[in-house]
Amino acid sequence: MHSFAAPSTSLVLAAAVFLVLTFSARAANSTWTNLSGGDWNTGTNWSGSAVPGAADTANLDNNTASYTVNYNDQMAAANISTLTVSTTTGRQTTLNINAAGFTVGTSVTGANLSLGYGALLNVNTGGVINIYNSTGSGTPALLISGATMNVNTGGIVTNTSSGTSLGGAFAATLNIQGGTFTDFGNTAGFRISGGSTLNITSGTMTARFLDVANSTGTGSVTMSGGTLILNGNTSKIGNTGLGGSFLLSGGSVSNGLALTVGGSGVTATGAITQTAGIWTQTGNVTIGSATGSGTGTINSNGGTFTAGANVTVGGTNNTGTSGHGNNVIPVNLPPAEPVKWVQQMPQFDGDLNAWIGNHLKYPEIARSEGIEGQVVIQFVVNEDGSVSGAKIVRSIGGGCDEEALRMVSSMPKWKPGRNNGTAVKVYYSIPIRFVLN
Repeated sequence: MHSFAAPSTSLVLAAAVFLVLTFSARAANSTWTNLSGGDWNTGTNWSGSAVPGAADTANLDNNTASYTVNYNDQMAAANISTLTVSTTTGRQTTLNINAAGFTVGTSVTGANLSLGYGALLNVNTGGVINIYNSTGSGTPALLISGATMNVNTGGIVTNTSSGTSLGGAFAATLNIQGGTFTDFGNTAGFRISGGSTLNITSGTMTARFLDVANSTGTGSVTMSGGTLILNGNTSKIGNTGLGGSFLLSGGSVSNGLALTVGGSGVTATGAITQTAGIWTQTGNVTIGSATGSGTGTINSNGGTFTAGANVTVGGTNNTGTSGHGNNVIPVNLPPAEPVKWVQQMPQFDGDLNAWIGNHLKYPEIARSEGIEGQVVIQFVVNEDGSVSGAKIVRSIGGGCDEEALRMVSSMPKWKPGRNNGTAVKVYYSIPIRFVLN
């Protein structure tokens, strides 16, 4: 008996050991024969009247009818080598995963789970699919071409193998709508091509990186909610295909590494359009190509797009507010929020204490009432060194607060703070002492 909880790396590795030990038992090719559909774990529905087992290849690809197969029994865990789901024009083969314990894995190079033309895979509440390939080859272990895969609320899909290919010869769709999809693939990453679309409306998707418009045709991502986490390699929107796009209208994207929008190919265009939501970009951003003729665009007309590192437009490093380079369309990035710490903190250009001493006036009310003490002012040093947003952090009254604000607001430009050589907005605080002689 095997039961599967929400997979983690340790759980998957444990499952992998189990699979390697059991796959040597036997190998057979099992085909679904009940064209009226039915339950996966009913032997009479399969050729040979036996449910596919460890090391077996399972095929739901009988092209003479449309039918639905349901996997419901987590008490009889499915551990198979490869699974192919497909049909022909005008028909549909549907597989519903409604229980945990469905594992597809092998040590053979190639796709372990193939969803071909006319296939529909639903991973529903309680459903868990683990995809495993010990070779870690560059061939994607999950192949979706001409098919649709839905990861619904409560469903879990984990691919710890050699990445995912969405598209190829036929356009395909992956919908993350409340479930969890995790792709730990190695160099293959998550590829989108052939006019295919990744839709995220809710739930969570985690991948090493995205490669949108990887080879042939176009690729697109639409995101209206949920969470997308990327942290393994450079993500590319528009690589070598005809063009890649990302429409963000809700939810949050977190990319821990670099981002390239628009590739080096002649027709390799890339575009990110944001109307709402949050995009947090930790790594460097390259928009357009410095070597080829690919074009790139980031238009943020709503929400928040934060680029925490260098933004390079057409090979020319600048703030990203305008682009001049190799066929690069101008970029519109909203101003970043101030930060509290940077590698190189802001500096006053000169002797700060002397400047304060020459410009601070002791308020008459405070003088007559004998008020002394320390006022603490917080302000922002902007990218150009100007000071703005001054406010009182610690007050002593008697007009001293107002005088401190006046004095700080009249300061000349500072030397701005910098991260990786790029000027950024930084919060800064100074104490101002009022002492009667």
